[in-house]
Amino acid sequence: MDKELTESTQNGFYISYLFSRNAKRLYVSIALGATQFEDLYGENDKATEKIIKAKELFVKNFNKYSPSDSFEQMDLIDPQDKEFIRQDFSPRMLRRAKNYAGGSFFTKSYNLVDPDFTEDGLASDPKKYIDSYRKIVSDPASSALLEVLDESVFEESDKKQRKNYDYELPSFNPKNIEPKNKNTKKGQSSKPNKPSPPSKKVGDAGEKHVYEYEKNKLVKCGREDLANMIVKQYEDLSFFPGYDIQSFDEEGNKIFIEVKSSKNKKKDYFEISENEINAANELGDVYYVYQVTNALTDPKISTVIKNLMSYETPKKILVEPLVYRITFNQKG
Repeated sequence: MDKELTESTQNGFYISYLFSRNAKRLYVSIALGATQFEDLYGENDKATEKIIKAKELFVKNFNKYSPSDSFEQMDLIDPQDKEFIRQDFSPRMLRRAKNYAGGSFFTKSYNLVDPDFTEDGLASDPKKYIDSYRKIVSDPASSALLEVLDESVFEESDKKQRKNYDYELPSFNPKNIEPKNKNTKKGQSSKPNKPSPPSKKVGDAGEKHVYEYEKNKLVKCGREDLANMIVKQYEDLSFFPGYDIQSFDEEGNKIFIEVKSSKNKKKDYFEISENEINAANELGDVYYVYQVTNALTDPKISTVIKNLMSYETPKKILVEPLVYRITFNQKG
């Protein structure tokens, strides 16, 4: 795998070698990481369906880099073959095999028990697959598609139908956090973290959920007048004050909410702009960060931070510069 693209088989795409369960057949392919789909859709058949759809979309875009003119279907379980010591697989193992097969493309198989089998293809094919893989990685469209690949097959029907805005917000009690060691240990990547802001689809879903939550909160406490005065700042593209929603607490005081959204079920970090940090410093106790996880399918406010920057000095949060701005004045 290209380490600039992914460092894990759970995400991205990479060259894969998989044996069938009886080890009589070997498959080589390029494969999509399955975990990114399970994180969004759950560990179920729906995730497998989404992996297959995303694979088909990926192949449609990059079939021109195919290492061959024809390919085969992958069957890792091979249920017809009973000559194996392990007859039964757990549902989890079966689902994993389906996900591996569903996300694999440009597949070629080798029948290792065929009397006519030779290692010629097994030895020469890696070069073809590496060449194909490098061409896909080098195509700018692949990284752009990969960032939203799991979202690209998202449909409205994938949302949880019953929305829940009636729950208590969590308290924020983080432990002390130390800056990361700059000395990279052996086996660890020295590649710096890259900002990965959510897509507009994810961001919009999170903002809408927080708006509805705040509105429901105020109506419940008998302040429908205030509920009708909530400002959807995220809809005003002419003004960027460093927060997304202007709302009210239950005593009627104004609060300013910056929404950070994630399509994942759990996330212990988020990206923040210099403008938002300035707003956090200026507004202090009335500035809140609401982190919405699982924003596309079943959104929930999982983290609430009041007065964000007050946690920096006691080392309760770590603020890291991930993007730097270069300014210059060129004469002539």
